[in-house]
Amino acid sequence: MAGVESNEVPFDDLAELLSWPRLEPFLAEAEGDEQKAREYYEWNGRMASEAMVSVAQLEVVVRNAIDAQLQLHFKEKERGIPWFTMGWLNERQQNGIDVVSQRLAKEESDGTLRKTRDQIIAGQNFGFWESLLVASEQNLWDQCLHKAFPYGLGKRNQIQGSLNKIRKFRNKLAHHDSLRQSNVLTEMERIFETAGFVSPLAEKWMRQATRWEEIHSECPVKTKDVVVVAGNVAWEVYKEQPFYVCQAGRHFRDVEYLAFYENSSIRKEVPKIEWIRDDVEWTESHAHQLVDSGNRADKKLGELILWSLNEGAHYGWGYEKYKVFKLTRVGNHYSGHMSLRDDLPHATSGRGSAFTQRQRYVSKRSLVVAKTTLDLTEDN
Repeated sequence: MAGVESNEVPFDDLAELLSWPRLEPFLAEAEGDEQKAREYYEWNGRMASEAMVSVAQLEVVVRNAIDAQLQLHFKEKERGIPWFTMGWLNERQQNGIDVVSQRLAKEESDGTLRKTRDQIIAGQNFGFWESLLVASEQNLWDQCLHKAFPYGLGKRNQIQGSLNKIRKFRNKLAHHDSLRQSNVLTEMERIFETAGFVSPLAEKWMRQATRWEEIHSECPVKTKDVVVVAGNVAWEVYKEQPFYVCQAGRHFRDVEYLAFYENSSIRKEVPKIEWIRDDVEWTESHAHQLVDSGNRADKKLGELILWSLNEGAHYGWGYEKYKVFKLTRVGNHYSGHMSLRDDLPHATSGRGSAFTQRQRYVSKRSLVVAKTTLDLTEDN
């Protein structure tokens, strides 16, 4: 209201405090709206904080599982000394132990905290535990560390690869970077899935202990929340199975919906993305393992793999790993599935004029009211 003073810190002052380069990505996403940019930055902090809780929970679960196996392998109780003092760690790993040990010794002398083996273990960073699973540690994996992840595939690179990606996501969270260039859906699913490799109960507890989906849905900037993917095969697969499958590791922005560009049109059915899995091993043995896991999402994924290896074989499957999007079924509007009035035709033709040959981002708002793809150009 006119004449009412705002208690908010002026945006220019906020930019001076945080720096313009830090706020520029948020301002760009908000299309220059300073109030929206402020709200987006504040939301980004809440989202990062909530995601960091799950990362921290995973870190505790993983380090305890690894520590337990190393205690047994190096017969710590019989020898009476911790496994990390037995001289087998590499220089970088040993340095991590030494730095924490020295810090704790100083705090102990100050009367702040008593130095114990468990405090030294708890003080190791995420990278330390990942370093125990790299290729040069294959022998250690074969001898004992595979037992720390009894519900995985038994492959060292599966666990190390997941932890490596989670560590990078953790760094982005810790540095308060914009999350719009990350696919939060993918990253959170990876965190929970990795916990499940240690224990299904850990995964269940972590999923129940977070509000990340609620916070994610509150993002004030949703200008480009639909990814439009190209490919006749993708549309044909979706009509048979409510999934989108592409090469492993393919990058997508953080979006809520996926639309199909096929036969010079964006198809009217625009499913909502329910969950995403990356680096999915595409083998019959892995499929049966997923089906028998007792997890509903895993079962659906396993059934998709079995279908693709049999009935779906003519769609050109053949890679070892894939990235998979679970989508809502046609007509399931209760779960957020969106149907346009009709297929949305592409307004131009000729060589190289396709709306997208890979993927493109648009807003749900403009997609709903568009008559042709020309009405979507404002989003790109």
